[in-house]
Amino acid sequence: MNLVKADAFYPNTARNVDERKRFMTLAIADCNQLLQDLQCLKSLNSNISLSWFETLIQDVDDDIKLIKGARSGVKLIGKG
Repeated sequence: MNLVKADAFYPNTARNVDERKRFMTLAIADCNQLLQDLQCLKSLNSNISLSWFETLIQDVDDDIKLIKGARSGVKLIGKG
């Protein structure tokens, strides 16, 4: 949801750049919370497939890397 919000801010003003980066940071925080929730779920339920968990954890880690890369690429475009 935070990535959708980030995309709502076209980076044509300094404020919009800051807002886009802020929502991307919140999206990273959401991913980290998801990882913590998965770790908790895994520790509570030993019947869950480890391969499924490893795949999901890797996907979330990859998403974090992509969001961080996109966030570092947010630059002021034109003038608002």
